[in-house]
Amino acid sequence: MRRDLDAVLALAGGEVVPPIVRPVRLTLVADSVSDYDGALAVLRHAAQLCTVISHQAGRMRNSYALRASLLEHIAARVLPLPLPLPPRRPKHVAAALAQGGDDEALGGWRGVGEWDSDVDAAAEPACDCFWWRRGMRAATQLELLRLLSLLSRHYATVVLSMNPTVLSDASRILTFASFAALADAVVRRTASDCPSAFSLQYSGAATGPSEPYAFTVDRLRDESATMRLHDESLLANRTRLLDYFASTKALLLPPIADEAGAGSEAAESDADGDDGMWAVA
Repeated sequence: MRRDLDAVLALAGGEVVPPIVRPVRLTLVADSVSDYDGALAVLRHAAQLCTVISHQAGRMRNSYALRASLLEHIAARVLPLPLPLPPRRPKHVAAALAQGGDDEALGGWRGVGEWDSDVDAAAEPACDCFWWRRGMRAATQLELLRLLSLLSRHYATVVLSMNPTVLSDASRILTFASFAALADAVVRRTASDCPSAFSLQYSGAATGPSEPYAFTVDRLRDESATMRLHDESLLANRTRLLDYFASTKALLLPPIADEAGAGSEAAESDADGDDGMWAVA
């Protein structure tokens, strides 16, 4: 009988514990949503799946591509994009119209847009828009914005870790634009239970001489014109995004020049397609 069995077993080393790989159930993400609860469920499942995949990136193949495809699918096919906002007049113009002001007082705004006598109301799209046809509570609004911000950071991490291609470049830009449009539409909503002061100010529904805020994406129109859109849903989303952001830009007044020539320079800058945040005082 051998007496050195313990020494031989010591040479084999310790037991190798196999890694535990948690299942990634991509089927938890619904194919479509019909209400805000469904949209929240899709975003929550996506955030959890991205977290699980990121923790197991060393034990899963193509973890970056898997997360990118998931978020692009949600932005392009699952969550509906907001419809364009209707045209509106500034508050002081609406007040002048209600009081029967003349053309000089209106400053050329007569006949621009359809608006009622409630000069403090915010512009709302048609009732068939998913993000405007139902009332939204403050908790739902905050949770939607939190999840959109979280998924945007997840998406930025994965797309910047992958080798860019012509096809992925188009998907990346339109996906980020979709997240921006969704966040913009949610922020413009006035909560039914406890309205946020930020949302009221951003949408122009706050009391007082305030006007809505918006950001322009003119460069998106120019850069996406030559993109290779390999999916028809991306092409349709590009049109929807350009229409929506054109409607938000139409809510803004041209900048008021304090000195001669400043207004023309601002107009030329806008004509060149410079993106940025605009507000009307």
